[in-house]
Amino acid sequence: YDMLDQSVEAIVFLKSYIESEPYNETAWHQLGREYFVMEEYNKALEAFDYAILIDENFVGAILEKAKTLEQLDQYFEAIQNYTLATELDDPTAYAYMRIGYCFEKLNNTQKAMEYYQKSSEQDPYLDKPLLGIIDILFQAKDYQKALFYINQLINLEDENPVYWRLYGQANLKIAFFEEASKA
Repeated sequence: YDMLDQSVEAIVFLKSYIESEPYNETAWHQLGREYFVMEEYNKALEAFDYAILIDENFVGAILEKAKTLEQLDQYFEAIQNYTLATELDDPTAYAYMRIGYCFEKLNNTQKAMEYYQKSSEQDPYLDKPLLGIIDILFQAKDYQKALFYINQLINLEDENPVYWRLYGQANLKIAFFEEASKA
């Protein structure tokens, strides 16, 4: 059902399955994922909580719960769950990036920068943490420092128009008109 994008049918099946196998953490996890796809975040959260109650070290369910908490604008709780996931398993660039995003939503740009940088160190080919850093630096009007990260993006993908637009904007702000025109 999941592969066929039939979430309603998947939910019906999973609920039936859970009636006979109530301690199957994988079924609860999948039920949560289906609810998430349908944007029924409170039901998704409940399903992920059941999966975690059954197996408190179920990293996949903990990460999905964190994503769901983000959708519910519960950023502090999301950070707690992402952090728990990094403690239970090898930390991932994705988890660090999401923690950075949550801190940014909580207006803690210092912590957001810290986690975006951790994410970028974990996976130097991932552009989203660099974009997060650049966004924070633009807000702080630190365009010179932003250029350092923009150049990293351009080195990753030198034909991406978004990166070149950022390059042009930063150079315009610091009056490097020749570089801006190059962009």
